Amino acid sequence: MTELFPWEGKYVLGIKEIDDQHRMLVGMINALHDGLMSGNGREVTGTVLQSMMEYALYHFKTEEDLMQKFGFEGYTDHRDEHLTFMESIGEMAKRHGAGEYLVSLELNEFLKEWLANHILSTDRKYAPFLRSKLR
Repeated sequence: MTELFPWEGKYVLGIKEIDDQHRMLVGMINALHDGLMSGNGREVTGTVLQSMMEYALYHFKTEEDLMQKFGFEGYTDHRDEHLTFMESIGEMAKRHGAGEYLVSLELNEFLKEWLANHILSTDRKYAPFLRSKLR
C-alpha cells in the first residue's frame, strides 16, 4: 500500500533520538491509514489512538526534558503545542469511544498534518539549539 506519510529527509532534525521517535509516530499514522484502506478502520483506530497517546507523551517528554535541561527559550510555547495536541487526541478518543465512525478519517488527516507541520516549523526552532548543546 502507498504510505500516507512517507518519511523524507526534510523531516530529519539531526538529533537521532528525536528523529527515531518521529519515525515511530509516522509509522503509527501509516498503520492507521493502512487500516482504513483495508476496511479495518474502526478496529485500528482504537489501537492507534491508544498507542499514539502513550508514545506522544513519551516523545514530548523527551523533547521537553532536553529543552529544559539546556534552557531553550521557546520551551513554554513548544510545551503548549504539545498540550493542545494531547487535548485534541483525547477528544478524538472520546468521540471514537462513543461510536463516531468518521473520527477515523478525521484522525488520520489530523495526525499527518499536525506532525508534518510540527516537525517542519515548531521543531525546527529548537533543532539547531539542541544540536549545538548535544555535541
